[in-house]
Amino acid sequence: AGSAPAELRVLCANIYYAPRSFGGATLVAEEMAQHLAAQPDTRVAVFTSCPDLPERGRASVRYRTGGLDVLAVAPPPDGDSLAALDNAHATEDFARWVEAFRPDVVHFHAIQGLGLGCVRVCMERGIPYVITLHDAWWLCERQLMVGADRRQCLQDRVSLRVCQTCVPAARHLKARRTLMRTALRHAALLLAPGQAHRALFVANGVDPDRIRVNRNGFQWPARSQARRGPGRALGFGYVGGSDDVKGYGLV
Repeated sequence: AGSAPAELRVLCANIYYAPRSFGGATLVAEEMAQHLAAQPDTRVAVFTSCPDLPERGRASVRYRTGGLDVLAVAPPPDGDSLAALDNAHATEDFARWVEAFRPDVVHFHAIQGLGLGCVRVCMERGIPYVITLHDAWWLCERQLMVGADRRQCLQDRVSLRVCQTCVPAARHLKARRTLMRTALRHAALLLAPGQAHRALFVANGVDPDRIRVNRNGFQWPARSQARRGPGRALGFGYVGGSDDVKGYGLV
């Protein structure tokens, strides 16, 4: 008789996770984690952040949701871009979570706040990892290629000279670029949500053969929506943060 197939262990890392389901990247991370967990001989765990819990100090939170084991760590203070880039506390807890779960592969989604130290753990231990490039955090200090003037940055190939005028107080941009490029170069696979986003990363030195388009999915409503009758008020729903960069000011 043949031996049973080995269990594939996938560790998903995203800055938010259920019940803190904030942002499009989080919904994608949650759906992918659930989809993978439903596959035969596959086990999935999650690494994420927890809300500010003063009574717990810097202690991590362990819980289960959707049948998955989750470890959540305290994020750095808002506005601390250096801590968001390399969170030593998160790196330590991630390393312990890796030791406990023993993943075969790690899937990094949006990890600003969790930090590049988590990627470094995978590199040091020879664990293959995949990165979904949900936004431009890997290229842009401001994450979304939107300048201080709230206008879209029109750079294709990102110049640090231009970036320095956008964030003049940031003196770590050159080192940041080196760290980001190293993380991207050692990834087993890079995923982009669209062709234009893929082209942006290719223009900034990513090997075209190592980055693929994996478009964000969607689910049809469980039940059809009744057609709006004549004279009935038009309902408008907004899903996003209360930031101008998200378009909240337009609402």
